[in-house]
Amino acid sequence: MFIVGFAALVNAENSAVLPVTGPATKLINTIKQKTTEEIQLQQPVSLKPPFVRGIHLTSWMAGSKKGRAYIDTLLNETEINTVVIDIKEYLGEVYIPGAKQPEEYKTYVNAMPDCAEYIKNLKKRNIYTIARIVVFKDDLLAKRKPEWAVLNSTGGVWQDRAGNSWLDPYNKNSWNYNIGIAKRAVELGFQG
Repeated sequence: MFIVGFAALVNAENSAVLPVTGPATKLINTIKQKTTEEIQLQQPVSLKPPFVRGIHLTSWMAGSKKGRAYIDTLLNETEINTVVIDIKEYLGEVYIPGAKQPEEYKTYVNAMPDCAEYIKNLKKRNIYTIARIVVFKDDLLAKRKPEWAVLNSTGGVWQDRAGNSWLDPYNKNSWNYNIGIAKRAVELGFQG
C-alpha cells in the first residue's frame, strides 16, 4: 500500500480504499495509470501478510548498522512481519537514492544509500516492506520551487502555524515530483 497524503490509501490493485474527491482523486488516478503502465518491478513481489505486525522506522535507523542490528533482533524475536520506512518526510527530505528530481532540487539526503540491498534482504526474510511518503507537506521543496507551493493572499508562500510550507495539491508538478519518488521506491523493491 502507498499512503498518499492524508486523503487515500491505494492498495496493490491500485483501487482506492478510502473515498476521496477533488485533486486527490486526480492524483490517485495518475498514480494508477503510471504504476500500471510504466513501472516494471525488478524483483518479485510477495503478497501482503494476512496479519500485519509492523514497525515504523526512520531512514536513519534503517540505514545505520546499529539500527539494523536492533531491527534484526526484533525481527528474529517477535512476530513483526512488516517494516514501514520513511523515504520522504514532512520537511521534504527524500532518503532514497536515484530519484531524479530530489537529486536535481537537492532534497535528497543520503540516509540509506544501500536501500535496494536492504529491502531485498528484508524480503528474503518474508518481511513486507512499505515506503512512507509525506506528499504535500514539504517545506524544503516549497521554498525551492515556490511556484509549486500553496500561496497566501499576498502571493507569498503560505506557512502553517509551525512555519512549514506545503506543496499545492492542485499543481501537477507537485504530483509528478511525488509520483517519481513513489516509482523509485517500487524500483528499489518496496512492496507498498
